[in-house]
Amino acid sequence: MKNGPMGLKVGVLKDMCLETALVVNGEPQAKIVIGHDAAHERLATRIVERVEAATGGRLEVVRAGETAAGMLLEGHVVALGNMADNAFIRWL
Repeated sequence: MKNGPMGLKVGVLKDMCLETALVVNGEPQAKIVIGHDAAHERLATRIVERVEAATGGRLEVVRAGETAAGMLLEGHVVALGNMADNAFIRWL
């Protein structure tokens, strides 16, 4: 079991899924986590707009430095970037 820098101990991984519901009945089931790259912020905005247009639910965008480990327990995460530019991905 590994205790990551965000304080969450991961003992068992969830099953892999081919489909992940981002919105259910207009209610967001995920958050988008971005680093400090302006390009990722623009992409996150586009994703939010398109998901909202398709489903009626608006996903929240959170910066990697503002995340808490408990967020993984609350719902799905769409992480943009890579290990070099998103601390959340680096932690995963």
